[in-house]
Amino acid sequence: MQIAPYLMFFSNDIDSGRLIGYDSCNKIGMGAGEMHQQFKYKWVAALLIALLWVPSIGVFLNGAEHQMYVEAASYEKVASVVTANNKQISPYRLIVDDKEVKLKAALLQEKGVTYVTMSDLFSSLAIRYQYEKTTNTVIAKNGNTTVTFKVGEAKAYINGDMKKLTATTMQKNNRIYVPVRAFAELFEVKLAVNASQKTIHLTTAMYEAIKLTEQPGKPAVTSNQSKLSGAQIVEMLDESIVTILTNEAQGTGIVIGDQLVVTNYHVIEGAQEAIIETINGDSLKVKGVVATDEMRDIAIVMTDQQLGLKAATVDSGFHVQKGDKVYALGSPLGVTNTISEGLISNLSFAIFQFSAPIDHGSSGGALIDEYGNIIGMTTAKLPHTSASIGYAISGYYMNELVGEVTEQAKQKAAFLPSKLPASLVGSSPTDITRVIRENYSSIDTSYGSAKLTDWKVERDASNWLVINANIDPIFYLYHSTSAKVEIQAWLIQLGNQLHKMLPNETVQLTISFERDYSFKPRGLTDGEVTSLSNEKWKVRYSVFELQFKDQMYMKTRDI
Repeated sequence: MQIAPYLMFFSNDIDSGRLIGYDSCNKIGMGAGEMHQQFKYKWVAALLIALLWVPSIGVFLNGAEHQMYVEAASYEKVASVVTANNKQISPYRLIVDDKEVKLKAALLQEKGVTYVTMSDLFSSLAIRYQYEKTTNTVIAKNGNTTVTFKVGEAKAYINGDMKKLTATTMQKNNRIYVPVRAFAELFEVKLAVNASQKTIHLTTAMYEAIKLTEQPGKPAVTSNQSKLSGAQIVEMLDESIVTILTNEAQGTGIVIGDQLVVTNYHVIEGAQEAIIETINGDSLKVKGVVATDEMRDIAIVMTDQQLGLKAATVDSGFHVQKGDKVYALGSPLGVTNTISEGLISNLSFAIFQFSAPIDHGSSGGALIDEYGNIIGMTTAKLPHTSASIGYAISGYYMNELVGEVTEQAKQKAAFLPSKLPASLVGSSPTDITRVIRENYSSIDTSYGSAKLTDWKVERDASNWLVINANIDPIFYLYHSTSAKVEIQAWLIQLGNQLHKMLPNETVQLTISFERDYSFKPRGLTDGEVTSLSNEKWKVRYSVFELQFKDQMYMKTRDI
C-alpha cells in the first residue's frame, strides 16, 4: 500500500499576513504490487484535506495579524463608508453553496463592480493558489483548471489560454482584490444576486449536482433499479475490470472506452512501460497516459489497440448513504478480479470509507453499489488495524477527468516524465548529492515517515562512490523493527534506480543513526560514542548499508 507524497501549496497571503498551506493529495493509495507500504504524511488528515472541501488553514508568521478586520456581521453598519481611494464598502454578503462566508475583509464596490479579497474567495471555493511576490503573479488551481494572472491587469490565463476580464484585479491595504463576477466565470461558478437581501450567491458545479440528486431519507436510485447479488454484479462488470502491470507496480483499472482505462495516478506514476491484462487472458500494451488528476490520484491510460471489452459507466455516487452495501472488484495481490463485500462506513463529497476488504493491487479497482453502479475507485486502506477500513475516490471526479480526454490527448499519449534524470554518468558528487536529496529525503512507511538528512556523496581512495545520510533518530528508535522490511524494500528500490543512472559505478550507501545524549550510553564500541563538550555524548553508528555494482549486498543492524 502506498500513500505517497502530498503536495504542499504555500502562499504568502498578503491579504491576511499569514502563510496559508493547502494539503493536496497528489497521490493517495496503494502502491499496488510494491514490496512496501508508504505514508508520506499523516495521511488520513491529508486525504481529507486533499479531497474534501475545507477552509484554508492559517499559520501566523509574526504571531499576530497586521490588519484589523471588520467582521461580516458589521458590514451593514459601515456600508456607506468611503475608503481613502474612493472605493465604497459594499453592503452585500457573500454566500457560497448556500452558506454565508465569514469574510476577513468587506466586499468593495467601484464603478459598478463588486470586489472580494482573493483569500476570501479562493478559500471559500477550495481553490489552491500561490502568490509570487517578485512578479506580482498569482497561480490558482481548482481541479484541472489552472488560472494565472498578474495583479492590476484585466486578463488571466486559463490552462494557458488568455481571457480578458471585465474588470482589473487590484491591490489595496496589502490585500489583493478580485472582481467577483469575472472570477466566478473563470472557475465556472454560477453567480446570482439577490438585491432585496443584499446577497451574492455563488454555486459550484459539484454542489449543484449534489442538490439535483438529493432525496432526503431515500437512496437516489431510479424506481426501476433492483438490488443485485454479488454473482449478478460479477456477470455485469467482470470484463470491464482489468489488471495493470507496469515496470514499477501492479494495480487495477476500469475500462471506460475502446482503448481507455481509468486507474489511480500512483499505479502509473514512474512507469515507462505497462500492459493491460483482461479477464479473458489477453495482454495489450499501454500506449501512454492521456489525462491525469494528480491531486485526486486519478489517471486515464490508452492501449495501443482496441480492448474489445464492455466499457463501464461510472456513477457520481451522490446517492450513496452511510450503511449502504457495496462491493470492491479488483486484483488484490495480483489475484485477478477478486470481489469482496462490505458497507459504506463513512462518506463525504469526495471519498467513501468502506469495509469491503482490499489489498495491494486493488488500487484503481471499482467500488460498486448493490444496484451495479460503479460509484468510486478503490484507492487506499488503513493498515495495522483489525478493522477493515478502505477508501475510494468518488466517481464524480473520475467522470470529471474523463470529460477532459480529447482526440489531441489521445494522439499525444505518452508515459509520465520521470522526475529523475536519465543518467548521472559524469556528474560531480555535488550534483549527485542534490538529485538524491531532492528525491529521497524520506523513507515512507506504514508506520510513518523517516526523514533522511545530511546527505553526502564523495569518492574514496578505491574510487568507490560513497553515499551517507542520517535517519530520523526518533523514528528509528520507535519503528525501525516494525518497519524493517519496508525500509529494506525502499533501499533496494533506491539501489536499482541509482544503478540505472550510474551503471558502471561501485556504490556504498550507508544510513546512520546519530543522536546526542546527556549521558554515555552503554553497550557501544568506542568508535560509536564520542565525548562532546558540556558533558554531552554523541552516538553514531550504521543501521542500514547497501553496496552494489552488478550485484547487490545489504546488511542491517537491529536495535
